[in-house]
Amino acid sequence: MVQIQEVRLVDDLTGEQADETVVFGLDGKGYEIDLSKAHAESLRNVLAEFVAAARRADGGRRGRRASAGRRTAAGPDGGAP
Repeated sequence: MVQIQEVRLVDDLTGEQADETVVFGLDGKGYEIDLSKAHAESLRNVLAEFVAAARRADGGRRGRRASAGRRTAAGPDGGAP
């Protein structure tokens, strides 16, 4: 006997057919939402300005680079140890 299991995504906003699952994070919590192409694009457009100004939290580098100069630890008075 053959069984076929079908997974259908349902847009979490409208209950209609969804095209993708969008994964995102906010305030240290991860979220997933199933959305149609139009709703996924809308979400990305709304967040685009914030994403462009943000820095990656997963260790990915973006934006300014650290200076190549040597760093030394400061002593208790803020000067050299």
